[in-house]
Amino acid sequence: MTRTELQDIIRIFFWGVLGLILLYIAALVTSFVGSFGQSAPDAAYGIEEIDYGYFGLPEDPVMEIWAWQKEETEKRELVMLRPRTVVNSGPSVSWMGGLLSVYGTERLTETLGSLGASTDFASELPFEMNGLTLSVQGEGQITARWEHVPGSDCGFSHTWWFSEDRDLTGGLDKMRLNRNHTAEAQGTNSLCLLWAGQGGYPSDTLDAHGYPADCGGHNRTTLAESIGEDEEGYNTLVTRDSMSILIHLECRDLLGRLLATATVRAVMTSGWRGAGMLYNVELPAIEAAESRGEEAVSRWIDYAVQPPTWTVELVAYRER
Repeated sequence: MTRTELQDIIRIFFWGVLGLILLYIAALVTSFVGSFGQSAPDAAYGIEEIDYGYFGLPEDPVMEIWAWQKEETEKRELVMLRPRTVVNSGPSVSWMGGLLSVYGTERLTETLGSLGASTDFASELPFEMNGLTLSVQGEGQITARWEHVPGSDCGFSHTWWFSEDRDLTGGLDKMRLNRNHTAEAQGTNSLCLLWAGQGGYPSDTLDAHGYPADCGGHNRTTLAESIGEDEEGYNTLVTRDSMSILIHLECRDLLGRLLATATVRAVMTSGWRGAGMLYNVELPAIEAAESRGEEAVSRWIDYAVQPPTWTVELVAYRER
């Protein structure tokens, strides 16, 4: 092989390696520029995973999403959401709406003493606990937006409250509390969201012109649809409402590059409305039976005192 041929081979090899390096740099620049100023497409939120099954989290996720897990006792624990794991996030066990529907304010006060603020379904707790809360942690800018689950859009705008939560307390910072009707919230490195309401009735709803409105509920189910018809037809008189929303989250670094996206499904379900009224209708017969020493069991009392629930579930997560 002559010296000239060797130089040609070295020159070809050099330009080939240089071309590969330039292609790699071009791909990086394209990805870098393309991630600026854009909302993530639906696919980036892992929408297909909502429909098609399980997904996993990295060992050290870029974005962590936390919620209060509440039991039937006073125990509450701040837990990180895991894929496809439903967390019961409320309400407070101090909820007395069901007891009030059964006994009324006067009888319940005689039994329990002064009720004060506990007559509302969670009002004994601090504001930041009076609803469904999410705390999102990530390095960079965190953006959250919500939408109704497809098929249950009532056409109104609902309100959430938000602030930063740097110390991961699971609560809003009342000194920096924000209220938002535009279905979007932002925070740097941390973001705490509060969604308040009961069942299909969020606590703050606006019409298209920004005025307070009654959303009229979202999804209504009768007890008859849940357990079947009864001979007297009473099961059709007992109803509960629910609302389901998707909360889309994204985290970007300080340069604006998209790092991670996630979707959380939040479901608010009311107690059984009307069960307390039916209990009071049958109460005289129950009391008469008990006065005769007979055992009397109400089939409505358990439905009447069942509290509303708020649940959250991580249904999608993806890192860029």
